[in-house]
Amino acid sequence: MQRLCKQDSVWFEPGGAMFADSEQNKNYLRLGYSSINQSLIPEGIAIISKHVNNLLNA
Repeated sequence: MQRLCKQDSVWFEPGGAMFADSEQNKNYLRLGYSSINQSLIPEGIAIISKHVNNLLNA
């Protein structure tokens, strides 16, 4: 999913690094929204949502 979003210029970090046991927490992502222009956030979330839905429906 990270690769797909990156192709649309949306970047995020794997969320597992935020947990003590990253191997058991691979189904999370970390959004760095505090450093992004507020007007770009809805488009980025829509892109992430599109890729999540495509993967779930594949």
